[in-house]
This record gives sequence, structure tokens and C-alpha cells, in this order.
Amino acid sequence: MLCLYCQRKIGLLRRLTDSEYCSQPHRVAARAQSARALRDSRDYDIFADYDEESTVFVKPIHGIASKRPQSQSSLTSTAAFGLLLVVGVFVATLGMPEGSGRQVPRAEGRGPVDSFRSTIRSYATVKLQDDFKSGLGSWAPSGSSGRDWTFKDGFARPAKLRLWKGSLTLADYSLEFVSEIEQKGLGWAYRAKDSRNYYANKIVITKPGPLPTANLVRYAMVNGIQRNHSSTPLNMTLRRDTLYKVQMTVKGADFSTAVNGQMVETWSDESLRTGGVGFFADNGEVASLRYVQLTDKDTVIGRFLSYLGFMRPVSPAMF
Repeated sequence: MLCLYCQRKIGLLRRLTDSEYCSQPHRVAARAQSARALRDSRDYDIFADYDEESTVFVKPIHGIASKRPQSQSSLTSTAAFGLLLVVGVFVATLGMPEGSGRQVPRAEGRGPVDSFRSTIRSYATVKLQDDFKSGLGSWAPSGSSGRDWTFKDGFARPAKLRLWKGSLTLADYSLEFVSEIEQKGLGWAYRAKDSRNYYANKIVITKPGPLPTANLVRYAMVNGIQRNHSSTPLNMTLRRDTLYKVQMTVKGADFSTAVNGQMVETWSDESLRTGGVGFFADNGEVASLRYVQLTDKDTVIGRFLSYLGFMRPVSPAMF
């Protein structure tokens, strides 16, 4: 792109905000020259093409090729902001200290490109999805004893606690899954580190039959000791073959759970700060998992960085 005033090439950063002039002084000078040309012109019909707000002409005047400026789209603004963010993070990364607080020389630490990509990924949206079609490779046994998971009709049937490997380093996230409960109930863990430290929720069938009733049970397992036990009825119409769509939000010390679009409970607890997601079924409980989805850092900037390709590896896609 060439400047309409001096015919020189417009710089890359300048083009993000102005695709017509290489600098603000040249834009001002071009407007002044256009105004003088208007005063000297005897063809007053040119006023029909005059933009009073921008003082820029649609028609060329005395050799000056001018056009009505186009409004910048939100996409251009986002791209400019994202580019500045990426450059800023890259510059900051070059001198960023490691976990010990000691600045690591490039020769003994990671290279600047690796550090840059790692830092960018820490801001990018993370989305994990699994429909268990490829088995249990993404789910690690937690060390608890008991029967292991099985499969029926292509869906996973949880048993002893297994943890989702890709989620173990996370802290705040949104969790969604669909399950069918055949007998008694199903449990899931979050902020889970191992079999002795996690939060747990369970949907427990309290009255079986064609029209069952169920409760949402929750507790914290800290150093192998169960505490803060709570039970809340699911005030909704259920059937024996009901599919339960559960949506959880885990953020800081605050938690919320919705079942089939209905908010069931919100609460707070500060015992566990980080940890991933897992599922389990106690003795006598039988349930199947259809799919699981977890999203972390679901923000405009996070999605933009993911779009650029700075996204963490994801589990097998749900579809």
C-alpha cells in the first residue's frame, strides 16, 4: 500500500489503523491540500461528493486520489490488539525468571521461542473433549483399589476413580458431561490431585422405579478424610432412562452445578486450589458416560490466541 500523499510504502503497524497515509502529518497535509483545491475550483458541483465530517473527497481533485475512509471492523481491532499482546508477551518472556525467581541464561534454559510459545499457551483457551471412542488412554487410575471401568454399547462405565490426564494441572474451568444412570448413582471429582484429595459430586437415586427421585450429593475428600457432606434434592421430573446433562463451573473458591439446564446448587470451599476432573462409581452403582467436555480460560483473548495456533493439545474430539 502506498501513501496517498507522498506515494511511499505504508508500514505494517501503520496499516492496522490507517491504510491511506503513512503518518498523521501526511493525512493532515492531504486534507489541507484538498480544502485549498476546493476553494480554487470553479466546478461547485464537486460539493456533492464532499464529506463534511472527514473533509476527504470521494472524487480525485487536482491529482490527489482520495476516497471516503471505511470504518474499521471489529476484526481489525481485535487483530491489532492481539498482535500487540503477542509482541508484548514475547518481549516480557525473554527476561522472564523461572519458578525459583532466578533468571535462567538462554544457554541453560529453554530458548526464547519455546519460552514465548509456553507463555502464550498459558493464556490460550483450553478445550478438552472425549467420547471414549478411543478407549481410556486419557484417563489415569488414581491409585484407588476396586473394579475397573468397562464399556457397553460404546459408552464408558466408570468404577474406581480415574482422572483425566489433560486436566490435572488446571484450576478454574467449566465441565460438561452427559450420563445415564442405570443403578443407584454416579460420582465425579474435580480439583482432584489423587485418590485422597478431591471434591466430589454424586447424583444418587433415592427412590428407584419408573419415576425415580434423586439427590445431588457433594463432599470434600482432604487427605483421605471426607468432610462437608451435603445433599440437595433434584426438583425435576425424572424417568428410569433419563439422560443427565451436568454443567459445572469451578472458579476460585466458588462452585455451581446445573442438571438438565436447572441450577441445583452453588457453594464455596477453599480446601483445594488446583486439580483435574475424574469419574467414579461406588459398589452397586452402574452408569454410562456419553461424552465429557472441559473448557478453561474461555475469554475473547484466550479464543483469539487459540485461533492463532497457540493452543494446548486436546483430547480426542467429541465429534
